[in-house]
Amino acid sequence: MPNPKVRRISRSDIAEGCGRETAADFRRFLSITAGSLTELRNHLLLARDFRLMAHERFEALDGDAEEIRGMLAAFMRNLSSRVR
Repeated sequence: MPNPKVRRISRSDIAEGCGRETAADFRRFLSITAGSLTELRNHLLLARDFRLMAHERFEALDGDAEEIRGMLAAFMRNLSSRVR
């Protein structure tokens, strides 16, 4: 189960997208979520490289971020196939 802090990053963008009027707006916010996850992974890399984070902690959080990104990509594909 992904780390709660990692999940929160995705949840706020997705929640905001759900409140939008159109499916296109919702898809745009899902794309923003993907960008936020990429940004998070960059911050994790920097923390690891500057030795602000143990390698084991980096591996765990980076794995969580990658898992969520995979779930998000699958959700986006599913949504695109349903709504055109």
